[in-house]
Amino acid sequence: MSDRSPTNPMLVTHAFSNGTEGHAWTSAWCDYCVYDHGQHMENWSDGCELVLNSLVHESGQPLNPEAWVAEPDDGQFFLPSRMICLRFKPCYEDGCEGDPGEQDRALRVDQVQAYWRKRATS
Repeated sequence: MSDRSPTNPMLVTHAFSNGTEGHAWTSAWCDYCVYDHGQHMENWSDGCELVLNSLVHESGQPLNPEAWVAEPDDGQFFLPSRMICLRFKPCYEDGCEGDPGEQDRALRVDQVQAYWRKRATS
């Protein structure tokens, strides 16, 4: 599970606790995203800077708070879980077929955003 900032539980300070978690998350988000097109086309020099930042950032500092939002602990834990990526954009380049879970992804993003909005106004 990703670590949360002690002062703001919405901010992720450490993306993944292990390689399995990281692979499950990137497989669900990055493999279908235009910003990581180079990676899923095996062009290792052209990938998403958010993923690279997650691998080299200083632990304990907020990690891409503008794009990666922590999921609430709502009892729906499953891999990949614990973050959503607000930067996600389906990829249709070079034979990519977009987002296979478009409706499910949109629903979960809406649920997470609604949770944090409600909590911010409470």
